[in-house]
Amino acid sequence: SAAPHAYSASAANATNSSAATTAGAAAAANSSSNHATVSTDPRNTKDKSYLQNAIRKMVSYLQSHGYEYADSLSVKNLMNGPSGRDFNNIMTFLLRRVDPTFNTSGGGNNANHNTRTDEAQVIKFEDEVAMAFKTLGYPFPISKTGIVAVGAPHTWPALIAAVDWLIDFL
Repeated sequence: SAAPHAYSASAANATNSSAATTAGAAAAANSSSNHATVSTDPRNTKDKSYLQNAIRKMVSYLQSHGYEYADSLSVKNLMNGPSGRDFNNIMTFLLRRVDPTFNTSGGGNNANHNTRTDEAQVIKFEDEVAMAFKTLGYPFPISKTGIVAVGAPHTWPALIAAVDWLIDFL
């Protein structure tokens, strides 16, 4: 069996095979090699109305799918970026819809109790998020620094666009 954080196409395909295949094929078709990503996002991520609509869609999705902290979310507050903790909770909730093992040993009280040190290593949250998007076929790079500084005005729009894509994927 695979380590809890060994992101693989099979983990994504187990839940959403046709969407994962389509996303992977689209990403491959848009690049000159299987390892390349498109460097610029054609969506206008600096446009306030695009961001508001994407945040509104995210809040609606979270509310309608049982996100534990949905009542505390507002489009107005999220326009400036969530706290790091809120972003971590939102991403964990969304990515666990594809991979139930997402972010299960990256800290907390059980970090080393259920894994053998020779088989698994703790993966930073920002690395795991970036790896998850890449595995799912997201065609644009995810800034790990942006994930750490999620509320910064220059990083939040790109992350909103990624979450918008993820919600469409789900």
